[in-house]
Amino acid sequence: MSLLESFPRLTGYRFLERMAYAERMREIWLSRGVIILDPISTIIDPNADIGPDTIIGPGTIIVGSTTIGRFARIGPYAIIVKSKLGDNVKIEPFAYVDSSELKNNVQVGPYAHIRKDSVIDEGAYVAHAEIKSSYLGKNVKVSHCAYVGDAEIGAGTNFAAGAIIANYDGQNHNKSVVGDDSFIGVNANIVAPIELARETAIAAGTTVLKDVEEPHSLVISKPKITEVIKNRVFRTATGWQGLKKRITKKNTA
Repeated sequence: MSLLESFPRLTGYRFLERMAYAERMREIWLSRGVIILDPISTIIDPNADIGPDTIIGPGTIIVGSTTIGRFARIGPYAIIVKSKLGDNVKIEPFAYVDSSELKNNVQVGPYAHIRKDSVIDEGAYVAHAEIKSSYLGKNVKVSHCAYVGDAEIGAGTNFAAGAIIANYDGQNHNKSVVGDDSFIGVNANIVAPIELARETAIAAGTTVLKDVEEPHSLVISKPKITEVIKNRVFRTATGWQGLKKRITKKNTA
């Protein structure tokens, strides 16, 4: 039986019947200690199991045999599919969790995408980022448009804005391992397969192509010195002035 088939009244044409059905569902879950803030806009699969003192926000959809522990905060507008969530988990708005496990005290979202077969360990935080088939250790932080694919991330590691693990080489999805308490800087690229020792720091903008075997290592690219030309660019009513001359000169060089 599909999810929609299990909610015949909720998907009917008569609004009053839909309201009545939603209210009954709210009462059933409330008797179990679960608070549904807006039962009209919320869909919970009958096979789901939700612990007491959990709050479900408006527009949330919980699909399949999902289990959620106690004191969780889900939504609004979160989607949880066939996943296992521990106690005190917080799912922010517009997060999507698919066939994964989030352990106690994990925070996800807003706008996070947790793809199949991922495990997020206790105290970890995933913000506006994507996690694919990966393990995130305790207290790992992945935020600000980062991507982690097919990787094992050690406890206490931090991914800065725009940092990614490039797991696909055009033919295979390769694995990576990042040691405990590492720091992955802004816009850093880790090209799999690769292994980083514990407490490795990757400097901003660095692309890592080989293993780092020694702990406490700093990996840094050395780009050319940035050129600064003073009193060159000005904002006018017609736009930015001073850029075109520089671009034309470079193109004709």
